Amino acid sequence: MRTRIFPLLCTMLLFTACDGSGISIADNVSAEDHSTRLNFELVDFEQRGGTQCPEEIPPSTENTALAEDELCAIVKFNYPKISSDAKPELAEKLNGFILRQMIDNPTEGMDAETSTPEQFAEGFIEEYKQTPNPFNGWEMERSLRIVFTTKNMLTLLFEEYGYTGGAHPFSGYRYSVLSLEDGRQILLDDLFSPGYEAALNVAAEKIFRETRKLKEEETLEEQGFAFPNDVFSVNDNFGVLKEGLDFIFNSYEIAPYALGPTQFTVPYEDIQEFVSPTGELGQSAN
Repeated sequence: MRTRIFPLLCTMLLFTACDGSGISIADNVSAEDHSTRLNFELVDFEQRGGTQCPEEIPPSTENTALAEDELCAIVKFNYPKISSDAKPELAEKLNGFILRQMIDNPTEGMDAETSTPEQFAEGFIEEYKQTPNPFNGWEMERSLRIVFTTKNMLTLLFEEYGYTGGAHPFSGYRYSVLSLEDGRQILLDDLFSPGYEAALNVAAEKIFRETRKLKEEETLEEQGFAFPNDVFSVNDNFGVLKEGLDFIFNSYEIAPYALGPTQFTVPYEDIQEFVSPTGELGQSAN
């Protein structure tokens, strides 16, 4: 098992108002004037095991494929550990959220009380050992990155790749937007005025169709996408980014595996009319 920590510095960026044009970004606002300053260490964790798995991988071969007779279950995590002299309680809440994403149990056979990466890896490896006559190793790779910040919001992107037997591996991406005031998770309802749903779906479907190169006259169902009553609607897998709200539909979520995931960004100018002035996005523009 290896755990490496790399010290880095993350300085917050800000949303600001831009003369009559809605929401835009100011890239060079001084930290002492407006922004919250967070430090983070990048944690790199790896553990492997199995009845036919070497306990130690020589450094010269650790990045090469395992031999055919070396059947291992491998867990790899990469995530930030946050600290803040100004807001230690906030840092603790953010770290708690991040850790919960990393150790969320992927299978029913693992202990629901898992609380550390080490416990997660031990449970994953033990379940692999209980698998009768495995023909392949198992993998679980997870990473979580800070992809964007405003003066009051932090956008995280969780990525997962895994294989636990079966026809093909699984993978997925999940955004989380957290408050830099109290660490709570921010939802779409926190960004927009009441009754926003229909307008947001119209704006998002336009970008979705452009991304998927769907003609206006083609129904979603005809092109292999499954929405209730064949009516497009966004999900809650969104991130607040510089250009707009970024949405991700993972494989299998709205389409067969062969069509893969769909990622698209709805520009702020398309949704600014129903942004709540008192919501998290409206406050970022003040």
